[in-house]
Amino acid sequence: MREPTNQPPAPARPAEGDQPGGADEAVAALERIEAELDEVDAALDRLDDGTYGRCRVCDAPLSDAELAERPAASTCAAHEVAAGP
Repeated sequence: MREPTNQPPAPARPAEGDQPGGADEAVAALERIEAELDEVDAALDRLDDGTYGRCRVCDAPLSDAELAERPAASTCAAHEVAAGP
């Protein structure tokens, strides 16, 4: 007979398909990262052509607060939802 220990029992392992962090989660994370990189690349292009910091819809300058919150922003807050990503 085995001696009792003071350690709690090990947690049960989830079934193979139920494991968190599976391939679907990794693919989704990769897609989010690629989208963010695309936004940064576009912001760098706008910096090169002199349009960084201006709304691509109405050409209004973006506030420092908007750029601090979203450095790759291409639209002002008023056009963010309407213009989409």
